[in-house]
Amino acid sequence: MTSSPKFNNDHHHQIISTQALLSTLIHCTLHGTQTISSLSTIARDGSTTIQFKQEGDARSALTVADMAAQRVIVSSLMAKWKDNDALTIVGEEDESVTVDEDSVMELDECLIENAQLTFYLPNDDTSNNEEEKPPDMLELSQLVLFVDPLDGTREFVEGRLDNVQCLIGACYKGKPLMGCCGLPFPTSSTGNEDYVSTEVVYGLVGQGVGKAAMRKGSGGDEIVSCELPTMKRFNGGKDGVSISSGDSAGIKPAVALAKEVFTSQGRSSFGGLAVEHQIVGASGNKILQVAYGTSTVCVQHDKTSLWDTAAPTAILSSLGGLVTDYFGDPLIYDKKVLGNKLGVIASAPGAEEEHLLLVEAMRGDKNCLSILEKYGLSNQDDAASSQCVDIVRDLQGYPLPVEYFAEKLNVPDTKSYSCPENEAVRGLMSNACRIHLSPSGTTAFYKRIIFENLSHAQEKMKSAPHKLVRDVNSYKVETSFLSSIACKAVIEKAGLHIPKCYDANLEPNDVNPIESKFSVLLEDLSPSDGWSQRWLLEDEDECKATLTTLAKLHAFFWHGSSFWNDQEAAKELEDGVWESASYVQPKLQTLNQCRNVANGWASSKLKHFSSQIPRNHLFFEKTIH
Repeated sequence: MTSSPKFNNDHHHQIISTQALLSTLIHCTLHGTQTISSLSTIARDGSTTIQFKQEGDARSALTVADMAAQRVIVSSLMAKWKDNDALTIVGEEDESVTVDEDSVMELDECLIENAQLTFYLPNDDTSNNEEEKPPDMLELSQLVLFVDPLDGTREFVEGRLDNVQCLIGACYKGKPLMGCCGLPFPTSSTGNEDYVSTEVVYGLVGQGVGKAAMRKGSGGDEIVSCELPTMKRFNGGKDGVSISSGDSAGIKPAVALAKEVFTSQGRSSFGGLAVEHQIVGASGNKILQVAYGTSTVCVQHDKTSLWDTAAPTAILSSLGGLVTDYFGDPLIYDKKVLGNKLGVIASAPGAEEEHLLLVEAMRGDKNCLSILEKYGLSNQDDAASSQCVDIVRDLQGYPLPVEYFAEKLNVPDTKSYSCPENEAVRGLMSNACRIHLSPSGTTAFYKRIIFENLSHAQEKMKSAPHKLVRDVNSYKVETSFLSSIACKAVIEKAGLHIPKCYDANLEPNDVNPIESKFSVLLEDLSPSDGWSQRWLLEDEDECKATLTTLAKLHAFFWHGSSFWNDQEAAKELEDGVWESASYVQPKLQTLNQCRNVANGWASSKLKHFSSQIPRNHLFFEKTIH
């Protein structure tokens, strides 16, 4: 392995070629599907080979095919990368995540090239798939492989074999990057001498999707590229909307809500058109059917796991589709917490608007919100109907528990909290909301910035990355200052009304700024306490108050002031403040930019005060510009 140009096995910096990894995952998935196919008859003989994790529940069935396929997959991957100890594999049947020498199969790291496998990537005018190209090399320490050797065991046992899949998904830096959905029983299989025995649909985000098959014939087995089914992009509901789900009782309320959202007569795009509901088996298959366009949206309960969703999510994302939890946040791919505890929503390419409408409705649905009661979210009749629970998360994406607010705000008797949507701010570069603690009535202000989840930040990364670097530095300054000794001192000693900082978390990424994350929990400047916010100052008293505050702030930190006697506070402040954090530094602006700002200010101010500003004020503004 150490001589292979596809791998770098330096102990401190183990990397792998992206194409080599995908090649081996495709090959490994085909081996897994072959194992399932070969054991089909004996594995479905329930008399001796089926175990139940929950007695009598077909959904908890475990067959010899599950175990054998996982042994083949995990053993082959670990044998291929035996010199790469940074590789992490998480398998559903975790007791078999060991190397079984008898199960090791050869994996071709050049399979994509050798078998001439192709990729399909939508590039029509209606496609919004603008993912950046995948990196050429990947750090193994940032990779986690999620393996579901046999997704759809219930369907397998019951003989609904077209739902059964073998899944391997690769997540890089916490996001699905590539995935393989193996089809052990493809509809193209025949009894001819030369026939396709198993297939795999594969996807690489930023490069597209493809399909490979293991073709058996008189000359031996051969891996070949084959055609994908017709990929149908959602057409705005002109042909109606298709909702897919399983048949469990727990998913029915969410499906009913989806039907209600999509049949609303207020919707201009497809109000009144047919809304179809179809039952689809197996978690991975549900998302794959969305990728094909067979379903517009699939709704899954909160019992699925990361190995169910990683592979098909990568395929759907490669086509421009979307996968989130019930409330609109990306699924969390953390090997420590393996369940999708907040449900799963997947939507077809072109159906982003429909997706966002559904998750917005779920943030206002008591049944959906009930899964957050364990975090302390209030779900009582007196709580606001819609909650911005996608904002009240930590930087990893987990819901913040009530204990967090009780500790940080020092309100130990807190039993629950709410976060009304009508008090939230969803901006271009940040999201924030007001938190209400119960029973005390205490409020706080929580601000969260996850750049890679903000479309405006994504656009900046593509068109003006230097501006995103500036934004990262700006948030570093803001968060660092609000949580600093200096800020506490200026509040206490100068009497300035700066929101008290209860907690701040900074994860800036100077190498790849789009991966930067920030959050801050602040004292709430609440309207109930007399605070208000406006775009512009409106009278002389407000101008004087503002200038007085700014003067106090500058005086407190003026060179020679007593503040600088505190060496610890001074060093913390100097280390945290970026010298170019301001948007208003003339030396960083061109003359034309300064003129544009001046003209824009004059125009905006005149519109705002056109009926209020005396003529001499208008003349003054004209003179200074």
